[in-house]
Amino acid sequence: MSLRRVSLLLVLPAAMFMASRECLSAEPARLAEPPSAGNRITEGFFGDDQIVTLLGELLEEEDPLIRQQAVQDLGQTDNTSAWKYLQRAWQDPDLSVRIAALKNMVQIDPDRAEPIVIKACAAAEQNLVLAALDCLRKQGLTTAAGEITNLLERDEPLIQLAALTILTEWELPAGADPLQQLLTAESLQVRIAATRNALHLQDAGSLLAILTAAADDDNDPALRGESLEVLGKLAFPKAQELLLQGQTDPNPLVRRGVVRAYHHARQAQPIANYLKDPAPLVRLAALQAAENLKVPEHVDTLFELLIASPDEKTHVAAQKALRNIGDDEVAQSAAALLPTLTASLLSAKDELRAVGKDEADVLETIKRRLYVVERNIASCCWLLGQLQSKEGYEDLLAVLPVMKLDSPVLSEAALA
Repeated sequence: MSLRRVSLLLVLPAAMFMASRECLSAEPARLAEPPSAGNRITEGFFGDDQIVTLLGELLEEEDPLIRQQAVQDLGQTDNTSAWKYLQRAWQDPDLSVRIAALKNMVQIDPDRAEPIVIKACAAAEQNLVLAALDCLRKQGLTTAAGEITNLLERDEPLIQLAALTILTEWELPAGADPLQQLLTAESLQVRIAATRNALHLQDAGSLLAILTAAADDDNDPALRGESLEVLGKLAFPKAQELLLQGQTDPNPLVRRGVVRAYHHARQAQPIANYLKDPAPLVRLAALQAAENLKVPEHVDTLFELLIASPDEKTHVAAQKALRNIGDDEVAQSAAALLPTLTASLLSAKDELRAVGKDEADVLETIKRRLYVVERNIASCCWLLGQLQSKEGYEDLLAVLPVMKLDSPVLSEAALA
């Protein structure tokens, strides 16, 4: 690194600080007001016009790293007077400076930057296109869906992948013709992304044969799982045999695809078999289906998962599913569990008091059991409160005296 570059990078903060001191000394001292909640500060201490000018002058430097850093700092000023300098940087001969200028124009003035970002999608440089796509995604600019779809024609997997990811995130199908090409692309990541996007089509149409072939057990498990899910939604009657084969597949990605396929087809009975699947990702997919489909027959299994699962995600998913089913059986089961859980809590507390401080392993085991019991009591209380049920009212009252004042269980019981 040259001596000049080092000097600039070291002197710049000091120069900005001195400029700020001069600004402060030129006018009466004012106390800064704290920002009110929800209000965006339009001009910060760092972003006054004098500092913006100082940063803008650095765009004349020969070193592209200095110009790039100046552009980054201009974007952080939150001062619209930085726009003219960012526009100048947008014409910089160095690609990294132009990319920085594009991102920071969006930071300073998203509306004014919008046409520039859309135009950048047609750039020849791959990294510039990727930067433009990232800006569009962050802005949620769905009006640019056409320009994004056009990028799928470029024979550049990274651009195709980024474009497909955005369209899928926005729940917009790329269309049957582009997807037909991408589902047979050389890149596995592109094929998987195209399959995910196909989920937003209305029917499989001309893609049925390709999707069926992709779901075959000779293919990558991730691709098979995604294909099975799409077939379950778009062509369930024709996917029966493939789904039956996938039900016992050793790979959890395939089994998750099967669960999601049955979920889309609103087939509740097969999903019950996966609520206790050993793989968390399969189990969670089944729990999401149980929550959405509201099947009363799942209640016993869901309570078993709620109480017994050491996995917090499984516990919370089971709780949500039970809340969504929300029938009398759920309220009665939650109320029936409270006396047993309260007794377990008191027992664990007695054990904890009886254990010596030198028995670290035993203490840790009891504390973990105590945590799980408290978690389960809180969930049962939460369910009763959410369902506005009078079931187990006396049992709720019995919970209150045994809880500490700062316990979340106490608040859930009180609310219930």
